[in-house]
Amino acid sequence: MQYTRKMQQWMWCGCLCVLVAFSLSEVALSAPRSDTKIVMVIDDSGTVRKTEKDAGMTFEAMKEELFATLARLRTQARFFGASVDVFVSSSGALVWSGKLADLQSAKGLTLQKAIQGQGNRCNDLEKTFQAIDHHLRFLNEDRFPNAKIFFLTGGFHSGTPCAQFKKIIYPSDLPAGVDFGAILTQKSAINTIVIMGLHPAMQEKWGGALAPLLAWQKEQPGRVFELYTDVQTPTALARGLEGVTQ
Repeated sequence: MQYTRKMQQWMWCGCLCVLVAFSLSEVALSAPRSDTKIVMVIDDSGTVRKTEKDAGMTFEAMKEELFATLARLRTQARFFGASVDVFVSSSGALVWSGKLADLQSAKGLTLQKAIQGQGNRCNDLEKTFQAIDHHLRFLNEDRFPNAKIFFLTGGFHSGTPCAQFKKIIYPSDLPAGVDFGAILTQKSAINTIVIMGLHPAMQEKWGGALAPLLAWQKEQPGRVFELYTDVQTPTALARGLEGVTQ
């Protein structure tokens, strides 16, 4: 009789464990999976100006505020699992990929190091847009029907190598033969394009290169296209990122 009771207890424990495991797997499967892809390009070059006097915030501080603004979105269920890809404009390299929830984790610390500006780095917008073009071509729109692109850059194009620039004098010409607008709008899933941190002297250059985006924005309700100078960027960040919560 004691043997039978023990067997019954073991059987009940076994069944309970199976039910708990099944329930946990169901919770995991039913957890909301974000349909959002965020692509970011961060200027890590030595071409950005010291903005603290004019904007009240250094360029490095703008980076911190940008990612802090993004990280706060993780509290919203629909954005918790959003996928984030980060490129740097000195080389066009993809330096970090992860989830929005990773930004304030140990993995997020590696991102801080990867985007830190260095005075001896060039700013190669041609390579950067080539990299973004390739990246967006392979964007899975079924998986990510909600795609957003953010730039934080002074906007200066030095190319590579850039030793000839003994002194950075704005504005610079943008790379010829690069169709900025066509690259950034090549997928129908893209609904937000925001450029921040521009040197005021580069606003006209970028505005001209991205002029087709004004028509793109009007074609479909909910699309967002914004250009901000480095002086305007802190205020824009304080309001939150346009287009993110759509």
